[in-house]
Amino acid sequence: MHAIFRVDLIPSWINDTRSLVQFEVIGLAICWKNSPVFYCSLPKDLLSTNKLSMCDIWEVAKSRWNMIGKIMQQNGVKKTTWNLKTQIQALKAPCISIQRFGRLGLDHKNLDDIKVIDSSYIQLPSIVVHGGIDICLVSWVLWPDEESKITPNIDKVVKKRLSTEAAAAANRDGRWRNQMHKAAHNGCCRRVAQTRALSSVLGKLLVSENLGEVISNIETPLVNVLADMELWGIGVDMEACLHARNIVIKKLKELEKEAYTLAGTPFSLHTTADVANVLYKQLKLPIPQGSEQGKLHPSTDKHSLDLLRGQHPIVAVIKEHRTLAKLLNCTLGSISSLLFMCEIQKYIIRGHWLQTSTATGRLSMEEPNLQCVEHAIAFTINHTDKDSSSSLDADHHRINARDFFIPTQDNWLLITADYSQIELRLMAHFSKDSALIELLSKPDGDVFTMIAARWTNKVESVISSKERENTKRLIYGILYGMGANSLAEQLNCSSEEAAEKIKSFKASFPGVSSWLHEAVASCRKKGYVETLMGRKRFLSKIKFGNRKEKAKAQRQAGSAADLIKIAMINIHSFIVGGSQMVNLNNDLAENFLKLEAVAVHDELVLEADPCVVAEAGKLLQMSMEGAASLLVPLRVKLKVGKTWGSLEPLQPVLRNAPSQASSRGLSIRLYLRWM
Repeated sequence: MHAIFRVDLIPSWINDTRSLVQFEVIGLAICWKNSPVFYCSLPKDLLSTNKLSMCDIWEVAKSRWNMIGKIMQQNGVKKTTWNLKTQIQALKAPCISIQRFGRLGLDHKNLDDIKVIDSSYIQLPSIVVHGGIDICLVSWVLWPDEESKITPNIDKVVKKRLSTEAAAAANRDGRWRNQMHKAAHNGCCRRVAQTRALSSVLGKLLVSENLGEVISNIETPLVNVLADMELWGIGVDMEACLHARNIVIKKLKELEKEAYTLAGTPFSLHTTADVANVLYKQLKLPIPQGSEQGKLHPSTDKHSLDLLRGQHPIVAVIKEHRTLAKLLNCTLGSISSLLFMCEIQKYIIRGHWLQTSTATGRLSMEEPNLQCVEHAIAFTINHTDKDSSSSLDADHHRINARDFFIPTQDNWLLITADYSQIELRLMAHFSKDSALIELLSKPDGDVFTMIAARWTNKVESVISSKERENTKRLIYGILYGMGANSLAEQLNCSSEEAAEKIKSFKASFPGVSSWLHEAVASCRKKGYVETLMGRKRFLSKIKFGNRKEKAKAQRQAGSAADLIKIAMINIHSFIVGGSQMVNLNNDLAENFLKLEAVAVHDELVLEADPCVVAEAGKLLQMSMEGAASLLVPLRVKLKVGKTWGSLEPLQPVLRNAPSQASSRGLSIRLYLRWM
């Protein structure tokens, strides 16, 4: 029988620059079934002994810390907690304060085998946590739409999911007589008692809803991946970033002057009320039909400005200003404010990965949000003759924010792998449409050209690029639940034509039509949809004919998230633990050193020494294409480059080919990026 502990750790960052990630471990609370809550204050309880020499006290302290580590590292000992990721990170880089050390009348200078950090902290041995379960994740898996809308908070979950009596009992259990003031103040003991109460209730629900494997096979292993992603960070070219920032600021000032001239008065381009006043009152431009009416003024959003295109030159100026202002504030400014020098004298940033912020299961990121990094933006800055005020030559600039993300090691390369048509392939798998499966199983050829040819009864060679693009838009429009009116805008045709195209496509691929209908019917009956790996999303409004809920039932974003997470876990296991989930030889596994991860949508990115580009590409390809066994093969596109913005195609390895990795020493880091 497995032992089950409820654990809560109190960690604290000890370096404001975060150049070297370390945590001061202040205390540890623990309990188990029907036990009181126990609290260990560090370093007091770690170092408290009878009258012993300093060296003997330190030996006892290390022995006690190793005992904590032994419990944390045992797979057979389940540790239930709240916010597992932070606690994993803290135990990987734990420290105790020299000041706290001194308060106990102890002098660390008499010890030889210690490592001092910033002259203020003593480093403790690293602990790798196994068998951890995060109640925050359990709550999210059970109620993804509810929990993804709020910031994770254990007190709110207790109030929502436990009876009044159970919640009160958990709070009482978290208080005990003679408790240290700090332990009561930081709520460590209360969180442990709440975690125990929640795990008893939510654990049963997890079993009854058949969601246990989602937690144990995907979400819990992923926590270790995300913890490493945050600790290792992402390489940044600081000089290029700051140079681009200055250029953008200069261009924004030029656009503001131009806007003031066109409007005949200064105004704030950053304030929608000012922009609306200039457009609709001062310049008397017509309020576009179909644009949304704001609470205080007509809309000036992108759609409205697009409808005003050609009405006045100021519209183009406002649009360009917004594009560059977003680049400056959301990307360049964010990067500049968050980067710092790491221990290898490279600039990096460490983002925060959010595992429970979406209902579909996709990851998101903040500080910075790399999912919103813009593609290349081109613009000109005019040279002006001060004497004549005439415009002379202009400087042409092209800023690709992705160019600022680079490997953390000198002369290394980024290797990326991106799923090809992942949602289309999932649609073929779930629909079991024989024609679609046949086309997607072909090793060569363009998928959308082949589908267009089958649908229109033409040979592939005569399919135009426009027909291919329209077919692609039609497929994803159907998959995303678009109606004829919305699709008509995408295809630049009438609603009647769009409706006929939808009908014709479904007739050519009858399995798809049947599956879309059955997916909605099943969801209306059960109240939820299931992903490829069994994750559930509850869509209660679909029973009332809600179109948005219907579209959610038909899309497979959750299944795509399952696949990318499995690939991330497999790569992390291979590099960190030498797991042979993919067919690469032992020498390669042993010499992959560190994992550095970023994940955005369906793309994973590896950082590697140029001499192991082929092996790194194979690791990515096999992990992603082997994430699940579908009725159609999964395919990835490989690229390589010195920056994220300068990637070139990388020749894929032969599938199922034996590994050619040599036994030479390899150095590699991995970014798991979800673009």
